[in-house]
Amino acid sequence: MLALVELAFGLWVVAVFVLAIAGLTAVAVGSTLRSRRGAAIFGLVLAGGIVLFLLASGWLISHPIQKGD
Repeated sequence: MLALVELAFGLWVVAVFVLAIAGLTAVAVGSTLRSRRGAAIFGLVLAGGIVLFLLASGWLISHPIQKGD
């Protein structure tokens, strides 16, 4: 979802990077579970967590607590 937002803003390199990192992390951690269903569910939960983290960090970067000079 975040990659689609980045594509909408014309930042295709960032979108590819976000998609690659999120996908690889979800596959790596999700594949440690024994069942396919468990791995798929955990992978989706992990991908959602990554998206939320990236959205929150992006919001914090664009809205700093103290404005620069």
